[in-house]
Amino acid sequence: MTHTLKVTVHQATRLEDVERFGENDPYAQISLDLKAKRWPKTKTAKNAGKEATWNQTLELSEYNPQEQKELYVDILDEEIGFDEPIAFTTIPLNQVNAAHGRVIRGRFDLFTVKGEQKGEILLTIAVVAPGQ
Repeated sequence: MTHTLKVTVHQATRLEDVERFGENDPYAQISLDLKAKRWPKTKTAKNAGKEATWNQTLELSEYNPQEQKELYVDILDEEIGFDEPIAFTTIPLNQVNAAHGRVIRGRFDLFTVKGEQKGEILLTIAVVAPGQ
């Protein structure tokens, strides 16, 4: 049985600066499958630099708790052409499924493309059963 995973992307702090000129223009995107072609994403926080606020809820409508065990979150810098990765994290969903009401709100460490811990992202993650 599939559920909906609602992820509210609140903010990211202490992001790596990937811009040569100006400030980061970050957005966040999420997926349950690294190979997915399209990932739901937030609006771009123009000239946000190292601190970005979105307060935007994204939905993944085909969440199967028995099969999909991780949520992937990427933060990218919007560019003309190819967007540049800033940070990423992987969140085990067992903690959401075990939480009271199947909702958690927390800060998660972010990692650079070099694998170094740099920054945090604040998320609220909720599992919504069919018909709720």
